[in-house]
This record gives sequence, C-alpha cells and structure tokens, in this order.
Amino acid sequence: FRGTDKNRFEPNRLIDRQEMAAILSRAFELKEDEAYQVLYEDKLDVSEWSKRYISAISRKGIMPEYENNKFVPKGKVTRGEMVVMLCKLLGYHP
Repeated sequence: FRGTDKNRFEPNRLIDRQEMAAILSRAFELKEDEAYQVLYEDKLDVSEWSKRYISAISRKGIMPEYENNKFVPKGKVTRGEMVVMLCKLLGYHP
C-alpha cells in the first residue's frame, strides 16, 4: 500500500474506485498499460496517475462500470463490490 501522499497514510479513510484499481493491479500484478485511452463517459474525472491501473483492471473485467459507460473513479468502493472483485481475481466468479 501507498499513502495518500509522501507523509500521510490515512488508514481510516474510504477508498475510491481509482485507488482500488491501483491497489488490486499492483497486488495481483496485473499488467499496467501506459498507453491507455480512457473510454468511459466520465473520463475527465479520472486522475492521470490512475489511468494505467484502471486500464489493467477494466481489461480483466474485475471492476464493473456503472450505467451509461461510467467508471465513477471517485466513487467509494463498497464491501460488496470488494468481495466480487476479489472473487473474480481469485477465479471464484466468472
């Protein structure tokens, strides 16, 4: 895990979807794509640092998009979503 900046970790803060994409991509060694083209309707909301992680996690179908082809990068991850993502990564969910 990495902190929110060089001197801060914030363990009690909720994690957003782009942060979770980065965490899971690094933890499961998913290939990052530096040349990622953001295709989501809310692409202007995606932080530059997270694009390669969102690409890696999206290509595997691990983190579903929301209605209208939106990723909602700053949306908070729920426990239910986390369970589904982990099951997919571990091969327990198609």
